Amino acid sequence: EWRVRGLARITHLRLDRRQIVSAEGTAFARMPRLTNIYLQHNRLSTVPDLCQIAALRFLTLSHNHITQLTGLRELPSLMFLDVSYNAITALDTDELPASLRFLEVEGNPCAKDAAGD
Repeated sequence: EWRVRGLARITHLRLDRRQIVSAEGTAFARMPRLTNIYLQHNRLSTVPDLCQIAALRFLTLSHNHITQLTGLRELPSLMFLDVSYNAITALDTDELPASLRFLEVEGNPCAKDAAGD
């Protein structure tokens, strides 16, 4: 029981460089106070389902294998998103939350297209 209560207090979660292939949304369900999640340098091919984490403000998914951004619009507090160096071919701004203030897409095919490369 203590471990479950302890998870509920976590605000920052570092899971970078762990060779993670997928992250189920239920994995984060017991951490509703998360504000920062670091998932860079893994093997993710999709954006994890994080919609139950309303407090999330900072998310880094750089250096993975993500091809499209989905499910992020449901994050009302997200301000910082780094998806650089993935495989995103098109950027659908309708999938991004209105709260977003910083978006990094460098190193993706969609960024090369926008730059005229």
